[in-house]
Amino acid sequence: MKKKLVVLFCLAAAVQGLIRAEEAGTVVPGPSTIESVTVYQNRCLVIRSISGEFSPGLYTWKFPDLPAQLLEESVRVSGRGTAVARILDLRIDRVLVADAVQEAVKLLEKRLSDIDREIQEVVDRLEVLNKKGDFVRGLSTPRPAEDRTAGAGPGDNPDNWRKRLDFVDGQLTLILEKVRGANAEKKELEKKRSLVQHELDQQAGLIGREKKAVLVDVEVTKAGTEKLEIAYVVPGVSWTPYYDVRIDSGKNEAVLTYQALVSQRTGEDWTDVRLSLSTAEPAVQNQMPQLLPWLVNTADSQLGAILCSVSDVEGNNLPGVKVTVAREGFSVSRASDAQGRASFFNLQPGPYDLRAELMGFKSTVRRGINVRAGRSARLNIEMGIAALDEEVEVTANVSYEEAKAAAPAAEKEREMETETTEAFDRTVAAVFMVKGKQTVPSSSEKKKVTIAIASLPVEKQYLSVPKLAENVSLVAKIANAADFPLLPGQASVFYDDDYISTAPIPSVSANDRFSISVGEVPGLKARWRLAGGTRAETGLIGKKVQLTYEINITLENLLRTAQTVLVKDQIPTTSSKDVTIEILEVSPEPVKGAVGEGEAKDGIMAWSIPLAPMEKKEVKLKFRITHPKNSPLIDWNER
Repeated sequence: MKKKLVVLFCLAAAVQGLIRAEEAGTVVPGPSTIESVTVYQNRCLVIRSISGEFSPGLYTWKFPDLPAQLLEESVRVSGRGTAVARILDLRIDRVLVADAVQEAVKLLEKRLSDIDREIQEVVDRLEVLNKKGDFVRGLSTPRPAEDRTAGAGPGDNPDNWRKRLDFVDGQLTLILEKVRGANAEKKELEKKRSLVQHELDQQAGLIGREKKAVLVDVEVTKAGTEKLEIAYVVPGVSWTPYYDVRIDSGKNEAVLTYQALVSQRTGEDWTDVRLSLSTAEPAVQNQMPQLLPWLVNTADSQLGAILCSVSDVEGNNLPGVKVTVAREGFSVSRASDAQGRASFFNLQPGPYDLRAELMGFKSTVRRGINVRAGRSARLNIEMGIAALDEEVEVTANVSYEEAKAAAPAAEKEREMETETTEAFDRTVAAVFMVKGKQTVPSSSEKKKVTIAIASLPVEKQYLSVPKLAENVSLVAKIANAADFPLLPGQASVFYDDDYISTAPIPSVSANDRFSISVGEVPGLKARWRLAGGTRAETGLIGKKVQLTYEINITLENLLRTAQTVLVKDQIPTTSSKDVTIEILEVSPEPVKGAVGEGEAKDGIMAWSIPLAPMEKKEVKLKFRITHPKNSPLIDWNER
């Protein structure tokens, strides 16, 4: 009967485990294999297993050579099989890599030397074959000595030439076949050499360093098969989305290829593993949102602020980092948000020390950050992966900017982004199961895997902002009809089979929409012209100046088909009570709802203009600016 073993972390089991550990038990050294890996934004969950058939007795299942940065509190163990067994104890040992690795390095160096010798032998054979080929080719060309030879020579006898050419053809075919074989052999040897060199680099980098081993004591009371699995979390991993968007000119659809670039530097290669990608962030603490005081100060406040961004050495944001700012008699801590940001407002001026801490990374300290009154000190902190409990002091570049009047509002944003992702609930995180077994070596290289391919509905729209550019662009409004979200990333945009450009894709939930600019449309023209600038004065006391402007936009369709163009333009806005802006004429009427609320506040308007083939139309916008004569107006068109 199959059953599942569960580790009971309780005092009784621990005591019993210590007793059993003292008894002689059979060590099960493995080898263990990595079965699956779930990759998060800055770490991964690895599952290893050892299986076999066991008779009754005490056993110590050993998982050696695990990454030094393995998070010990994350280790879990379970088992399944036909044997009757129970887990007695779980231990994690730290091992300094020494003799075993040095011996492995010697063996790998010898293998590398042997492969180099084999490659040189192939190179020598190729050189001989190439010289033979040159000699045989030379037989097909008459030499001056033959031309001067008295009597009938090969050049005078067609049969002799035919025999010579047949010989050249046969010999050259054999030589070229051997050259192809030798090149294929050389390519395979170079591939093998690359793999051995990679393994050698991995092993050589471990000499004198620490690794970890997990030992599990198990008592088997009834013989049978058993499979023991351990799960652990390791930092030094990341994945970023990348997209291909192919828009069909003849259909209202786009084919989106959702890909991921995975990189890992955990120190252990993932070979033929089940790979999953998760949007969860287990580093972020699972906590209830808590409102903090919202204090508003003017820019000349006597208080200051520290704004900190935390990332790993590859530039990936690190959420969940405990950042502490302290000075004599004062200390305050924050957890970095999903973007790796931690902000400290309302600080008294003076020097502060900053400490950043995250399990699996080197604790980083920055001393003597000078907080200035009415200013915000902004700095970036990089955290390296820790093999031991390490602490480093860094010299971080600090820039100062004027403190914003309502700066503490940023704290509210951090609270809104807090998520309870440690539960791995699919309602707050998407998990992508990559098809097939994947191999991802521990290196700086990035592995590209395909997550999904989906056909998405597209609404095509022609958009023109002639004030900025006298052309019309095709904009694709794409609906995410897939049942998974799209994370922020870059997309390669294709129109039919033509590559257009790259474009950013924002965070898009299922059933939401996003827009991509496809490019300029030949045959559709838009011209913008500012006319007027008429000046008039009004009033006897407190004279005012009136400036009248007129904008003319000409749209032209040179295509053979009718098109509709959405045109955007604007009138100036003002925050001054002494300045008024009046719209005197607008033709045709703008389309309500074609611009967002924010755009409308900025004076932006939009018109939907249908154009028949070879048709030309105009949009006219006339407005007046009034201001006091003794208060010069800043030129609205140059701001």
